[in-house]
Amino acid sequence: MPQKEGWILDVYPVSNGMCVWIVDERGQSSSYLDPWCPLFYLNASSSEVKNLEPFFQSFKIHFSLSTVLKKDFFTNEPLTVLEVRVGNPLFYQRVGDRLLRFSSLRLYNADLNLGQMYFYERGLFPLARCSFVVDAEGVIQKWELRDSCWDLDYPLPPLRYAHLGFESTVDPLHASFGSPKRGRRGGYLLTLGQELGVGTSYLLNESVEELLTSLNRYFTDWDPDILLTDWGDSYIMPQLQSFSNISGIPLHFSRDPSKSVATAKSHSFFSYGKVIFRAGPRTLFGRLHLDTKNSFMVHHSKLEGLFEIARVAKIPLQRAARCTIGTSLSSMQHEWAIKNDYLIPIDKGQTEDFRPGDELIASDRGGLVYEPEVGWHEDLIEYDFVSMYPEIMVRHNVTPEAMNCECCPDNKVPEISHHLCRHRRGLVPHVLEPIVKKRYQYKQLVVQGHPNKDVYRCRSEAFKWALVTCFGYLGFRNARFGKIEAHECVNAYSREALLKAKEVAEGEGYHFVHAIVDSFWLKKPGVTGKDIESLRLKIEKAAGLPLGFEGRYRWIRFCSSKTNRLVGVPNRYFGAFQDGTTKVRGIELRRHDTPIFIKRLQEKLIALMAQAKNLSQFAALEQNIEGIVEECRDELRSGGMSPFDLAITLHLSRNPEEYVHDTLSALAAKKLAASGVSLHPGESIQYVVAAEKDKVKDWRVIPLAFIEDAFEYDVAYYERLLDRAIDITPFSSRRSRRGQVSTYNFLAPTWKIVS
Repeated sequence: MPQKEGWILDVYPVSNGMCVWIVDERGQSSSYLDPWCPLFYLNASSSEVKNLEPFFQSFKIHFSLSTVLKKDFFTNEPLTVLEVRVGNPLFYQRVGDRLLRFSSLRLYNADLNLGQMYFYERGLFPLARCSFVVDAEGVIQKWELRDSCWDLDYPLPPLRYAHLGFESTVDPLHASFGSPKRGRRGGYLLTLGQELGVGTSYLLNESVEELLTSLNRYFTDWDPDILLTDWGDSYIMPQLQSFSNISGIPLHFSRDPSKSVATAKSHSFFSYGKVIFRAGPRTLFGRLHLDTKNSFMVHHSKLEGLFEIARVAKIPLQRAARCTIGTSLSSMQHEWAIKNDYLIPIDKGQTEDFRPGDELIASDRGGLVYEPEVGWHEDLIEYDFVSMYPEIMVRHNVTPEAMNCECCPDNKVPEISHHLCRHRRGLVPHVLEPIVKKRYQYKQLVVQGHPNKDVYRCRSEAFKWALVTCFGYLGFRNARFGKIEAHECVNAYSREALLKAKEVAEGEGYHFVHAIVDSFWLKKPGVTGKDIESLRLKIEKAAGLPLGFEGRYRWIRFCSSKTNRLVGVPNRYFGAFQDGTTKVRGIELRRHDTPIFIKRLQEKLIALMAQAKNLSQFAALEQNIEGIVEECRDELRSGGMSPFDLAITLHLSRNPEEYVHDTLSALAAKKLAASGVSLHPGESIQYVVAAEKDKVKDWRVIPLAFIEDAFEYDVAYYERLLDRAIDITPFSSRRSRRGQVSTYNFLAPTWKIVS
């Protein structure tokens, strides 16, 4: 039997196993069959199992039943269960769903994604380099992995790309906002190449029949491995499918000739205080479709980050591109549980323990925040704890199954009543430790200026989001392995670390200016680089967590609340480091709803102010700063702004008809909905304010999609936004908009606990 080599591109279930697509060293793709059967476990008595025989027979497919010994995750006790292998993977979900109707049965591992389960059991992962033996029928007989998902440098297959988007005559920065179903668009633009973003482009501004015929021809001739689209899930693929249905010309987007395009429903969900809309994925078979506008991972860490997280999490690439980062983290936990013979419950297995009210109040707190000293400062030092929460979980074994064990009551968590097990190292530390290590290695290579640093930066960014999510998942109500008490322990350790940092720093004569959970700013006249490193080592030793030196500022401003000038906002500041680079948090420049002209103005102002090496040099910049502001104001008053510059972005939190008050944003949403545009909670729309106080409500705003050439905008409204935006300058407080002198008064900083 011949032995072959290549990289795994795609896997999906078929009636007799898993279809596996391989890309070889020449870039040629081929499909093979792996006769694999998915499994789940049943906790049932022998009589219950016997009663299930008619149930299994009703499916008319083969089932393999055997009794095996596994472990309960939380108790760590052995549990005898029935292992059920489903002969036809296409029936796997249906069998599990119907078994859930039997209330007396307890199911495990019964709702896992088939692609992920296949990778767990075979020890493979997406884009893994493998050798394998196949018979004359193309059936895989044996796998040999020649790769590791934990390698820093790994070869990728020679992939061919196709990018399908729209012709656009506007700046890409502006064109990136909003779905094409709510804005302008030109003809389809198809780019084919062996590198992403590099290749030959074809403008397909044709009739429906010609468009479909051209796309099919290009896909057949070029045979891309990955199709990237802009708004493919929400607009392009549904429209092309509609064209196909009307014209009778089939779409040949999938490599598998027996399959077309798989569809799923769109949905909105609530995550971290924000409603998110996820367009229904349109996936291909044997070829990957990745929607750049419907992928958190591609948006934040590009394809390099997506490939990295898919390899480590063992999630098929099309699913990894669209799922939340929490799903990727859960997949890593599921793999660890399966490898260590733990059962994975369908529902969350643990509830919050009962506690007296005083204990709940003491425990249910967030990170520690030291209110900033509002105003301008110079020569400040910033430190931050490196991956603080993941490091706490790894170093202190903060994991649900180690909570409040019977064997280690003396291993108390600071401030609160919980304690942690010393003997049983848990799931969470085991999963996080290699991620923390690999991300640190990537960051070191970036700092050292490695030739491949841009790729390493993207991979590090992908891991960053996984590590950010791991803390929230400890307290997530639907997390299989979550427990709110573990979430509380992490917060307690973080508060303790920051208090120790404060104690050490003040003992060395430093003044604490501001701190927020894992970062803090210090001031001390005349410190040297040696002093800074010495303090870092002392704090790191006292806190027991790795501490990084973020930088030394030429100047920094901690902004006040808009409603009370005497109160600081913890995460609203901007400043310039000694090398002239800037750091900006919380101001208009960082907000998603801010018009482009305001962002552009603040970018110019901060870049100019960054030239000042200290606060006294600001005086020499006053004339230039005023010139930038007045130039922007003149352009605004003259009517020279484009609608894209003025567009305000609204992130919908509900359906348009559910908005009660007729705010400008609500009016824009209702106007779009009334015109027939389908809008969902979590989507974004854009509009221009035409006349803020017009008696006719519909005339107050114009959705960006409705603007053609000539349009009017409310100069006074936008000038008010401009005046608010220039508050970042050191001269804005000299005169208020009412002509009164405005000065800052400083309050003594206080400690605060924030949830």
